[in-house]
Amino acid sequence: MSLNRDVLVFDPSGDVFLLLERDDDQSNREGIFIPADSNTTAPPDEVPENDANSIVLHADADEKLLNNKLASCSTEKITREIEMQVSSKHLSLASKVFGDMFHDKSLEGVASKSRELVTIPLMKDDFHSLEILLNIVHGFTRRVPRQVERCVLLQAVVLIDKYEFHEVAEVFTDMWFESLRPKIPQTLRQDLACWVYICWELGKSEEFSKVTEIAILETNYALEDQGALVPFWIVGKSAPCGILRTRSEVL
Repeated sequence: MSLNRDVLVFDPSGDVFLLLERDDDQSNREGIFIPADSNTTAPPDEVPENDANSIVLHADADEKLLNNKLASCSTEKITREIEMQVSSKHLSLASKVFGDMFHDKSLEGVASKSRELVTIPLMKDDFHSLEILLNIVHGFTRRVPRQVERCVLLQAVVLIDKYEFHEVAEVFTDMWFESLRPKIPQTLRQDLACWVYICWELGKSEEFSKVTEIAILETNYALEDQGALVPFWIVGKSAPCGILRTRSEVL
């Protein structure tokens, strides 16, 4: 396994770098990013020192070229560190979590060479979903997909919940939800827990009632689905309105 580092630029004058890891599972997804054009080079102080594998990526990269690049990738297991250059002001306006993180910590005047002073490690965050959300936050709405797969919506909702991006992403989450509406379970399915979480977090009360009714009436076990972080107070037996408790009372 080799380790490479890339830079994804959302704001060339951005004062914060978000550090993530992208494994080869994420690299196989379409429409993520491509290396910068060979004629485009970063200023010397923008490239991490002593990193021969570092390349600069641009958020507005051409998708067709991207997919060609991905198709030609080696099958070798590769883990990449991704530095996302972003604006603290944009993040603070969009997210109370980031706003609190930057509170009382002025980033103005910090040289880009002092990158360790403004780098925030987010190693457990899903790269592709965070890229989509950061395009929304920075106003690059033409780069945001109008439809996504359920797994992408789930990971985006996890980050929306984590960073409180609800308001800034609402137009797009509504759009994604509507495009996936035909796939909402009408009977017991393995992805039921995922939809319980999505409907709750996006405030879809009618749909939330329907999927929880399925969970109450058609299952006799706790809701589980890999990647679906259903809050305990929704499914827990000891929770006042939890699915397990309601099931035991109804049945």
